[in-house]
Amino acid sequence: MNSRLLLTTSRLLRLIYTVVLLVGISPVLLAQTATVETDQYDYSPGSTAIITGIGFQPGEYVELHVHHAEGDPLGTDPEFHQSWYVTADFLGNFTTSWYVPLESEGDALGATFNLEAHGNIGSVAEWTFTDGPGDPFYSATISPTVGTLVAPSTYSITISNLNANTANPTHIGVIGSVEVVIPSGAGVLSSIIIDAKDPGSISRTWTLSSQTSTLLKFKNGVTGSRAADNDIDPSGTITITFTTTATTTGSKVWTTTAYKGNNFSNPGLITGTQPTVEINNANPTVTATGGTFTYNGAPQAGSGSATGTGGESLTPVILSYVGINATSYGPTATAPT
Repeated sequence: MNSRLLLTTSRLLRLIYTVVLLVGISPVLLAQTATVETDQYDYSPGSTAIITGIGFQPGEYVELHVHHAEGDPLGTDPEFHQSWYVTADFLGNFTTSWYVPLESEGDALGATFNLEAHGNIGSVAEWTFTDGPGDPFYSATISPTVGTLVAPSTYSITISNLNANTANPTHIGVIGSVEVVIPSGAGVLSSIIIDAKDPGSISRTWTLSSQTSTLLKFKNGVTGSRAADNDIDPSGTITITFTTTATTTGSKVWTTTAYKGNNFSNPGLITGTQPTVEINNANPTVTATGGTFTYNGAPQAGSGSATGTGGESLTPVILSYVGINATSYGPTATAPT
């Protein structure tokens, strides 16, 4: 190689280095690899994917886009597949999120998604995740399963975190919050107690964060650096005890939702059925006052009453008179003559 070629090559390298310095990019940073990923590999409909980017240029303006990996990239719900933008911090990192549409909002259920990140300085990264067709990670029961109309009853709903998910092992996780929908006619709840336990009967601090006539919301009651310790691990339980008086008969379904996040995000599906109580009519209390008489042809006195479990009077009451040798008189509203 002659000296003129070496000189030309040297000048070209110096020129490239100068351009790099002029635009404020460190040669070391140019060599780093940008990555982007979600906090889970699979999500339930209605949950939120937390997205983290690492290795971008400091201050880089990054365009993000989630699209279907198969078929139409925008699917049937293009409003959820529009680009959005974030700015990397001084270390070249960022955190953002993407809402996973409900089944009623589009065609995300069962889909595979590609996440793309393109920086304005040249950083590029990709990631793939899914919206699984079914990701049960908890079960729910209620006791007792039978109640009586207008009679106060105490019930316990138990949420159990599964320790295995054969269909999707990656979806097993902690429970950070729970919702319970109060069915119509179930009455007004009182004396609500929550007992949250990790495996080994280790008690955790949980609180009732919201109560309306139709919904109860419970969550991990600890904030700060120790908050994660109070999430309920697989094989742990959350028991909600309350008293109520049903106002109508029939099946009362207490619909529960367990969330991985303590802010009611990332819901999981239930395995089995939702807790159900069958409310039946009450048996009234019936009393009759009379006695044993020697019938002499004169009217004999007798009276009766019936009272429901709510204290209401059940009328009319019809009495029958039975004579010697099981001879019956009546039913009649007056004594036989």
